Amino acid sequence: MLKRFENTPDFVEQALEFWATLPKTNGIPGKREFHPLAGLPKSMITQIGLATIKRDPLDAEITLCGSRLQQQIGKPVVGRSIYDIHDHDEAFARYWLSHIEIMVRDRKPVYSEGTFNGEFSGTKQVRRYFFPFSIDHPGQVEGFAYINWIYFGDRYEQDEPITIETKEAGHTEPQPLNL
Repeated sequence: MLKRFENTPDFVEQALEFWATLPKTNGIPGKREFHPLAGLPKSMITQIGLATIKRDPLDAEITLCGSRLQQQIGKPVVGRSIYDIHDHDEAFARYWLSHIEIMVRDRKPVYSEGTFNGEFSGTKQVRRYFFPFSIDHPGQVEGFAYINWIYFGDRYEQDEPITIETKEAGHTEPQPLNL
């Protein structure tokens, strides 16, 4: 069963369907199967990021960042760690890493929401999905794909940037999904 939201953009629905249909070992698809060019619509490739999980200490290194996602983040992120991207903000990095911990523990995609206040007028809601995959060890969570989308009121803001300088006003705890 896929977790759906009112007014969910088509590219998010397509990503959920794509992940759910991938061949899996112990519930986890391989990176080769998940690679964005392997079956995702071209319109979605600009919205997705990929990362490799690092352990001891837990972190992630961004290996791919679509152009629209890069615009939302507001600075180069490929080759950088979660701590580095967030300017070593421990609280924000821990929040992101909590998604990884849940993916590794539950071996499922993870969802969360955040609310941002910033240089724009009003409040924006960001919804996020993290999709786990293996890299070298089939069935083990070693990396993930990341998608976010931004809402302002009740409409999806396709091109609205949410930069690192924008302050997150609150967020939900990440939760695993049953796909």
